[in-house]
Amino acid sequence: YYPDSTLVPQNGPSIVWSNGDTGSVITVKPLQTTRYKVSRIQGSLYCQDSILLSVVPMQTQLSKLVTACSDTVQLDAGPGFDRYTWSTGDTTQTLRVKQNGLYTVSVQKNLCTLQDTTQVSLATPVLPFQLGVLKDSICAGEYDSLFIIQPQTGIQYNWVLKGSPAILHTGIFYTPANPSGNPVYTVNGVSNPAICPAATASVSIIVRTQLPQPVLHLDSAGLYSLAFHWDPVPGATGYLVSVDSGRTYQTPQSGPSGFTHTISSLQPNEKRALQVKATGNYACQESEASIIDATTKNPFGDGIYVPNAFTPNGDGVNDLFRVYGTAFAKTRIRIFNQWGQLLYTTTDLTKGWDGNYQGKPQPGGLYTYALDAEMQDGKIFTKGGSFQLIR
Repeated sequence: YYPDSTLVPQNGPSIVWSNGDTGSVITVKPLQTTRYKVSRIQGSLYCQDSILLSVVPMQTQLSKLVTACSDTVQLDAGPGFDRYTWSTGDTTQTLRVKQNGLYTVSVQKNLCTLQDTTQVSLATPVLPFQLGVLKDSICAGEYDSLFIIQPQTGIQYNWVLKGSPAILHTGIFYTPANPSGNPVYTVNGVSNPAICPAATASVSIIVRTQLPQPVLHLDSAGLYSLAFHWDPVPGATGYLVSVDSGRTYQTPQSGPSGFTHTISSLQPNEKRALQVKATGNYACQESEASIIDATTKNPFGDGIYVPNAFTPNGDGVNDLFRVYGTAFAKTRIRIFNQWGQLLYTTTDLTKGWDGNYQGKPQPGGLYTYALDAEMQDGKIFTKGGSFQLIR
């Protein structure tokens, strides 16, 4: 009991800060310049005060990601700081780096410090390049190899078929499977990471094709020869001809790259065929054979000529007895002496009788023959007669 109220013990002072704290000491972390107010109440006494905390801006110029189409780049933390400390140990405002990676800088201004980080991505610039091809051309079904001439280290080369976005292969070599139709391949050179402008080059594979067949023409038909020519075949470097139904081929009479050929040493009314192939620089270009046939002239028709005498004296003139015709299909001739004895027979009218029998010369005189002949038009002839052997 205190008879004098002024002697009653008073409670401690009441403190309230503008941020709501009530302690006598507070800790703050302002992000910007801020004035903090404090009120104190004790009994009937009230007082107020304030303090202004100035926040010094702390921000570097570093980007979160730095990309450069170069082998080096300079990082800049920005001016205005008292101290710089990089994760590399450097203490300058700027730092030139040559490797990809994460770089950190700590800066200090007065009593304040700040740490910032950036990711560096460098890429080698893509230089212009050329493509090479192993073979100048290929046959269908063959392979060819494509490659980068003097490729750059660290560059990715993507192969695509021209006009298509689909990547066929990645690398400095590429061997297409069964190319056809003279395909064009495009290569895109890309940096890693892909931050540099790409470089592009193209190359074509020439697929050789079979040459077209020559178009043949008959120039002339004589009694003993047939003359032919053919039109030039685009892309052909030469020609081959065959007169034996394609069993063998030879150079035309007009030369390896000529356009004419003549079949000689024929008989009247003889039918012969000519085959011609066009050739190129490579075996796969050889064309299929074109075929043309023709028949020599036959002014004698189905006529048969039998001489009435011959002189087998070895002078090379009229030494054989032969039957002549230009349209025989099959023949047989028999020769008899005057007593009817068979002295000679043959089905090959190109041979003829030499006037001997069993190796002995027969005497001059009259002899007879019998001829059976089938002509090319199917007509049958049987003919007989006599002739003189003159010694």
